[in-house]
Amino acid sequence: MKKILFASLFAILLSACDPTTSAPDHKLSATDYVGTWYVQEDCSKNTYSVTITVNTDDSTVVYISNFGQLGNDFQAEALIDEELISILKQSVDGTEVQGNGTFSDNKITWSFSINDGTDLTECTATYSR
Repeated sequence: MKKILFASLFAILLSACDPTTSAPDHKLSATDYVGTWYVQEDCSKNTYSVTITVNTDDSTVVYISNFGQLGNDFQAEALIDEELISILKQSVDGTEVQGNGTFSDNKITWSFSINDGTDLTECTATYSR
């Protein structure tokens, strides 16, 4: 009887330590997006970095500096809804931007457009840390 009880307890402990068992996911918030990201996009074929900061008055809003490689003074405002990030159509210094992204596996995959009044550019990009 002790052997069966020990074997059962051992099996339970092994299954609890199984590396394929994943911990429950937490809900993403703006703080998960904050930091420096390295960008690879299909439009410019350049690699560059952006910085994401959170709006201190609204934790569902972040600012992305250097969005679309438009300069560090260029900040696009984005809304966070867990794994979704959206840049609603907005004009910053005469350049219109909009786009959507998805946060997964510590990366953000984007589809966005930039219109400087002369050219409309549609891009995809991946942000990674």
